[in-house]
Amino acid sequence: MPGTILPNTRTHGIVYAFGPFRLDLARRRLSLNGNPISLPSRTFDILRILVEHRGELVTKEHLLEQVWPDRFVEENNLSVRMSELRKALQDSAESRFIETVSGYGYRFVAKVKEIVDARAETRAELQDDAFKSMAVLPLVNENSQQQLEYVCDGITESLITSLSHISNLRVMSRSTVFRYKSSDLDPRTVGEELRVAFLLVGKVNHANNHLVFDLEMIDAKSGWHLWGGKYKRRVSDLVTLPDEIVRQVVPNLELALTPKTEKRLSKAYPANSKAYELYMKGRYYLNKRALWWTRRSINFFKRAIEQDPLYALAFCGLADSYLLIAGFELRPVRELIPKAKAAVLQALELDSNLADARLTNAKIMSTYEFDWNGAEREFRLAIQLNPFHADVRQYYANFLTKLGHFDEAVNEINKAYRLDPLSIPINLTMAKVYYFARKPALAMKKARELLEIEPGYGPAMGFMGFACLEMGRPAEAVEHFKIMISRMSSEAPDKQTPEIKALDKCSDPEAISFLGYSYGVAGERNHALETLDKLMELRKTRYIQPQNVAVVYLGLGEDDAAFEWLDKAVIEQCGPITYMKVWPFFDRVRSDPRYKELLRRLRLPE
Repeated sequence: MPGTILPNTRTHGIVYAFGPFRLDLARRRLSLNGNPISLPSRTFDILRILVEHRGELVTKEHLLEQVWPDRFVEENNLSVRMSELRKALQDSAESRFIETVSGYGYRFVAKVKEIVDARAETRAELQDDAFKSMAVLPLVNENSQQQLEYVCDGITESLITSLSHISNLRVMSRSTVFRYKSSDLDPRTVGEELRVAFLLVGKVNHANNHLVFDLEMIDAKSGWHLWGGKYKRRVSDLVTLPDEIVRQVVPNLELALTPKTEKRLSKAYPANSKAYELYMKGRYYLNKRALWWTRRSINFFKRAIEQDPLYALAFCGLADSYLLIAGFELRPVRELIPKAKAAVLQALELDSNLADARLTNAKIMSTYEFDWNGAEREFRLAIQLNPFHADVRQYYANFLTKLGHFDEAVNEINKAYRLDPLSIPINLTMAKVYYFARKPALAMKKARELLEIEPGYGPAMGFMGFACLEMGRPAEAVEHFKIMISRMSSEAPDKQTPEIKALDKCSDPEAISFLGYSYGVAGERNHALETLDKLMELRKTRYIQPQNVAVVYLGLGEDDAAFEWLDKAVIEQCGPITYMKVWPFFDRVRSDPRYKELLRRLRLPE
C-alpha cells in the first residue's frame, strides 16, 4: 500500500561479484553486466549457498535440506535446478563457475569478491575499468542556419539515447555535453574534463536540399581518429540516421549489439520521419527550460503523436513538458500533473522498458502523489533498465533523502557523480543531500565547487545560505539568499508571457521565502515581515505555493499561521512539502501534533 514504506533491508545486503556477474542477496537478484537474469527462487537459493561456501564441497544432501526444508524431494529435482543454474551462468569448460564432485556434490570454483553495498549495482560496476566511456558532443551547425539547430541538437540527443542502451558503455548525459555547444576546445581537453575514453564529434552542412552529416570518433587521450562516416539525407529522411550511425560506431568500440539492444533501438524511432522531425523540435524547445518554449514543445509533441500514436518517446516528452511547467510554480500543480501522468502512463504502455518514462513516473509519484512505494519501484526499474543513467541515480538520491535514508542517498549521488562529474543538477543534489543529512560543512564545500563550474549559480548560493543557517550564522545566510534572489531573477522565464509579465525583478517566491525565514531567525522581524508582504503582493498577480508563506511564518515563530499554510500546501500537492520529514526548518515544531498529522497525510513515517 502507498502508505507503508518498504522495509529498509538494503543496508544489510551483500553483493557477491564473480566475473561479469553480481549476486545481490538483499534483492535476490543475479545480474550480468548490470542486466538482471531471471532465476527461479530455489535455483537462486542453490547459487547463494554455493557462493557463500565458495571453494568448499557442498554435498547434495546439504543442498536438499537447505533448499527444500521439511519436504522430501528426489535428487533429480536438484539436477534440474543445477542445469538451470549452469545455463544462467553460461558455465562451460572454458569459463567454469561450478565444479561437480561426482557422487558427492558441487563446489563453486570462481573467484568471488564480497562487497557490502546498499544498491544492487555495486561500486565495482561503476568504476572506469568496468566499462567503456563516451561523450557525444553537440553536432556543429556549419551553415549557422537557425532552422537547422533543432536537427543538430535532435540527432545529437538521439545518438546519446541510443548509445546509452549499449551494455558496458557509459555515455555522458545531454545536460553535460551541451555545455560544450559552440565550444572551440580541443577534443582531448574535453575528454580529460569529462573523464571519457572516446568522443563522437561531427558537423552538419546544408547543400542542394540535403543535409550532409560528417562524423568522427576520436580517442580522447591521444586524439587519434578511430572511425569516420559521412551521411547525406533530406530532412524528411532523418528517422533512420541515428540507428545507422550507432550500428557503425559500436563495433569500433569493440562492443556488440545484443538482440535485446537491437530490439531497444528499433523501438526508439517512430513509424515515419514527420513524427521524428516534430519530436526533435519538441525536445529542442523543451531543453531550453523556459516557460514559453516549453509551451511550444507541448504543441510539437502532440503533433508527433498525431503522426504516430505509437511513438512512446513523444508521450514521454509530453509528460516531461507538463512536469517542467508545473515546476515553474505559476499555477496549481493539480491542473498539470494529471496531464503529465496520463502521458507517461501511455508511454509505458507502449514501451515498458523506457527508462526515461520510468524516471518521469517516479518523479510524479514521489513529488506530487506521495506514493513512496510506487516511486521506489519505478526508480529501481529505471536503474535496472539503464544502470549508467546518471539522472536516474540523481533523482533516486533525492528520493532517498526525503525518506531520511541519508547513507544510501550519499552512496547513490556519488554514483551519479562518477558517471557525470560536471553535471550541474548532480552537483547541486549532492549539496542538497549533505544539507538535509545535517552535514552543513560538506554542503557548503559542494556549493562552492558548483560555483566554480557555474559562477553565480543561484541555487548554489541558496545552499550556502542553508549551510550558514545550520551553522548558526543567519546574518550570513541573509546575504546569500539576497544574492540567490538576484541570480534567480536573471534566470527566470521570459517576462513577456501573459502569466508573468507583471512580475518585478525580485519575483522568485521560494528564494524570497528563504530570505524571510533567515530574517526571522536572525531576529530582524521587520525585514521578515517585509518579505511576507512581498509574497502576498505577488499572490495578486501569480500563483504562490503555500509552503513559501509558511516558511516565513516558521522563521517568525508564528506556528499557527505556518500550519495553516502548510495544510494548504499538502492539499495542493506542492512538491517542496515532501521534504518536511528532513528539512531543518521544521525542527522546532516536530513535537507538535499538527506536524505529525501532516507527515501522516504525506504518507511519510515519523
